[in-house]
Formats: sequence, C-alpha cells, structure tokens
Amino acid sequence: SPPSGRIGPHSARRASAQCMAAGSVGVQPEPLPLGDEAPLTPAARVKRALTFWGRVVPILGAYKVVEVAADLPAPLRLAVGLSGVRIPETETESGEVYEELHEWGSQRLESTIQELKGFYV
Repeated sequence: SPPSGRIGPHSARRASAQCMAAGSVGVQPEPLPLGDEAPLTPAARVKRALTFWGRVVPILGAYKVVEVAADLPAPLRLAVGLSGVRIPETETESGEVYEELHEWGSQRLESTIQELKGFYV
C-alpha cells in the first residue's frame, strides 16, 4: 500500500484510464475512493481548468450570440439563424429561447462539475 497522501502506480493508471474514458460520450468515470486521491500536480490543475472552461465558454457564447443577434438587422439575423442558432422574434419566443439555453447550459455545467467532483472558481 502506498504511503498516506501518495498515489500508487496502479491507482495512477486507473485514474488516467478514467480521465480518458470521461471524454467519451455516455461514459461516466468511476469515482476514485477518497483515500486514494492525491493533491493535483500543476499539469493536472491546468488540465482541470481547461476542461472546465472548455465546457463553460460555449455556454456563455450561446447566450451572447442570442443577445447580439436580437439587435442585428433582419438580413444578418437571418444569417445567424441559418447557422442553427434560434433567434427570438417576439418577447414570448425570447423567453422560450432563453429557457432552452438555461436547460442546456445547466445540464452541461452540472455534468462537468460532477465529472470534476466540484470546482472552485
């Protein structure tokens, strides 16, 4: 058994395999036992931050696209709409679009935080 606070080679390989599997669609990593976790290395902290922000920036970007597109002239709004972004035409549609964004973004953020076992910003 490795000394307390250190991760053994078998645990490191298992953790690495779980990290790789976590990137696969529909694959949830097995949580590591609490006693088997070691402080993150600088490289692991960078990877963790990149994972977090790589999943959060698209959420923020989606909100910004809808916000900016709502103020565009009609021809440009059409172009943005053709890209797959739903642009609200009325106040009612605006509420629906933002509700869809809230649902999508909250699910994406929750799964990211679950995968990372929490996150400090």
